[in-house]
Amino acid sequence: MTSCYSRWFSGTFLAVSLLLPAIVFADVIYLKNGKVVPAPRAWIDGDLVKYESPEGVRAIPKAQVDDLVHGDSTKPKVSRVPPEDLSTKQESPASQKAKPRLALLKSAILETGRDVRVETLAELKKKLADDPANAQKRSALVSALNWQTGNLILRGELEEALKLCQEALSQAPTDAATMTHLGIIQFEQGSYKEAEATFRRVATRGGEPKQTLHYLIGEACYAQDKWPAAIAEWQRALQISPLKAIEKRLAQAQEELKAHQELEQQDTRHFILRYSKQVANTGVGDEILRYLERAYLELRRTLIDTPPETIDVILYADQTYFDITRSPAWSSAMFDGKIRVPIKGIPAFNDKLRATLIHELSHAFIAGTIGKRCPTWFNEGIAQNIEGRQAKQYQKALADAKRKGNLIPLERLSQSYAGLTSAEAELAYAEALSAIEYLKQVGGPAAVRDVIVHLRDQRSFGESLAEVVRLGPIDFERAWVGSLSASASQ
Repeated sequence: MTSCYSRWFSGTFLAVSLLLPAIVFADVIYLKNGKVVPAPRAWIDGDLVKYESPEGVRAIPKAQVDDLVHGDSTKPKVSRVPPEDLSTKQESPASQKAKPRLALLKSAILETGRDVRVETLAELKKKLADDPANAQKRSALVSALNWQTGNLILRGELEEALKLCQEALSQAPTDAATMTHLGIIQFEQGSYKEAEATFRRVATRGGEPKQTLHYLIGEACYAQDKWPAAIAEWQRALQISPLKAIEKRLAQAQEELKAHQELEQQDTRHFILRYSKQVANTGVGDEILRYLERAYLELRRTLIDTPPETIDVILYADQTYFDITRSPAWSSAMFDGKIRVPIKGIPAFNDKLRATLIHELSHAFIAGTIGKRCPTWFNEGIAQNIEGRQAKQYQKALADAKRKGNLIPLERLSQSYAGLTSAEAELAYAEALSAIEYLKQVGGPAAVRDVIVHLRDQRSFGESLAEVVRLGPIDFERAWVGSLSASASQ
């Protein structure tokens, strides 16, 4: 029932400023001769890579291009440019994740601290503008931008972190710390393939890659279920220096690889189903896939009309699920780019599994459309509503929690539920479902879909909510909380 996804990072380097007005260059073209061409916009046109410049549109033969980094302000895309095919087709971000529990990121990778002031950044930029050839002044600005980027990453403000990262890239397109930040942002936004490409590009620039990069490449591979590659990278990292955190990740990947080698597989147009023989068979698999295809069409009609093209579903034996995902004991399933469900053994496809699957399928739809910009309470409330749950069974408990001052603020529930106790999780899910029902009550039956459409159009959640119900998040929560006592007495 949870869509959280824990990842751990480890290593060392610098990182940093605040919300800057505009990005100087959005895209970066990396040439095979080592040169870099930053541009407001770059694209692929036949045998050419074209880009905007102050002199107009220019073009570079594709044979001279190594990489093209697109700097979309919400979904960074890194395209590997192959020798003969310059296709720019990108994968949808594989995972919807709330603010992650980066257990090692703060202490090991990002050196951060007090925010860089706007005035400081403005002064550094002015000094560089007055003396643009001064490498020391350029380096000072990039260091400040990197420092604040790290602060923003740790706060989960990835869109703003990306803006600063792009600004730093415009000044120093090959800076290792800046590029590593870009990879971390891509990773946290669910663009694992792109993150891997970015980390590998850093690793190939000068000397033997540090332990940090082997670790990060391993995480990006692991997130794509490329277990052998992840295992190889973490083994290389441990050859440099022993580190318990990496040893744990290595053991987990080895365990997961073994488990998945034993899974059966069935496919349909939109789904790849894998399952343990302990919990399903071909007949049950066929039933599950037929149900998922029907649910896919229904959600495309009622929730999001641009869902992911293919979705992975994995059914585990109960204990294997918890061993692999490290999910909390109260978790009944999870979506981390794949729908993962623990099963204690089922003789046939049952109602409980139907409810679980459509719940997680809604997470997959939302993840593929708006990614991390969806607050967790909104995501979980939608999923429960879609599976058929109703908040009326929680009305008294919610009213009591309100009276005692025990309601969890929705702002807190915008982040991952993974750290909640069982009791807190129960209250969190009840609040989420109740808030979604209230949203539909004041905004109409299509309110949820309308908010998602605005989010898909790159609006913030607060802006999207206000467009639909004329209330920002704070006023909406105040109105919803005010409705709880009344609904409990009805």
